[in-house]
Amino acid sequence: MKNKGITFFLLLLILPFQCVDPFSPELKDNDNLLVIEGVITNEPGPYVVKISTTTGINESIQQPVEGAQVRLMEQGGAQELLVETAPGNYETSPSGMRGVVGKSYKISVITAEGVEYESTYEKMRPPEAIDTVYAVVESRADLSVSYDIMGYQFYLDASLQNEENSYFLWKLTETYKFNVDFFIPSYYAGQILPFPNPDSLFTCYKTEDVKDIFTFNTERLTAPQIQGLPLHYVDTGTRKLYLRYSLLIKQYSISKEANEFWENIKKQNSGLGALYAIQPFQIRGNIRNVLDEEEAVLGYFMAAGYTENRIFVNRPPGVAFHYPKCEIGEPGPFDLAPLWHSKPSSWPIYLSQDPDGGPIKVLSKLCVDCRAHGAALEKPDFWIE
Repeated sequence: MKNKGITFFLLLLILPFQCVDPFSPELKDNDNLLVIEGVITNEPGPYVVKISTTTGINESIQQPVEGAQVRLMEQGGAQELLVETAPGNYETSPSGMRGVVGKSYKISVITAEGVEYESTYEKMRPPEAIDTVYAVVESRADLSVSYDIMGYQFYLDASLQNEENSYFLWKLTETYKFNVDFFIPSYYAGQILPFPNPDSLFTCYKTEDVKDIFTFNTERLTAPQIQGLPLHYVDTGTRKLYLRYSLLIKQYSISKEANEFWENIKKQNSGLGALYAIQPFQIRGNIRNVLDEEEAVLGYFMAAGYTENRIFVNRPPGVAFHYPKCEIGEPGPFDLAPLWHSKPSSWPIYLSQDPDGGPIKVLSKLCVDCRAHGAALEKPDFWIE
């Protein structure tokens, strides 16, 4: 979709969708509630439905529900039985059903115990284009220090072709390239040996979902365009922006009912984000026990028009970073003592030293092995330097 040359502006310059109010409900009997989340889009599958149970209102841990029969159905049309590809994770075939804008879809779930649940039908709304995503260097106050923390605020512009009110959910995934603090000149495996490639574990790439929930609707717009919508903010209190950073913006055009559901989740989760965070059970989605309407079932099944956009940014210029760094420190008589009492199961033990020389010391793997941060050495296929 292209901008037809007509420029529109938002009436409100400050958008309320990121505000999150703390909430601590007094709830009982909230263990082992069923949680079902899924979405079908206009993009090719596979589509995923996740099923779990809660462990408590003050816990974010979910227990997967295995052995369920999950079926995706198009109203008056095709249907497909999903396959459990991992505990509690059910998927359509990559060559199976594909969502079509304007058609309606629902899911049916029958647990291993024979209890049946189903969602209401959701009509798939047309996707809307993302014109651009851009980043601006901004500061944020940090009460833990005496100075403001700098970082990138990401913004979104979008042209809207749908003449009706539109409702949006954004899910974001970040990937960043980073270094650890030291090379590995040597290692211990029964004796001290030279490490063959001292810089081989120095640089990694890490991908993770952004937990915050981002929603917006056009009910108060006077013209069909979103300009300067603030999304994710990344500060310099971590390594994320130190070398290069990428943000994938996944935009879902959703129903008004789905928008209300995610708005409520956003308000009640106090910034924890995502459906699998702490969730009060009175936030009901569109999924019900077929024989027991009173059972509290968490989650939502969506049919949504989908589009995406990816942005890359380099380290913000002239900005100080404040993340904690490893230090070698002064030499001491017991620098290598951990080696002499180590067991083969702990080998190899990496050693390092200051680039300017000095003592060789045993350091945490977090200081010398970027994989210890849950990252990968391999560059992602989409990565652009």
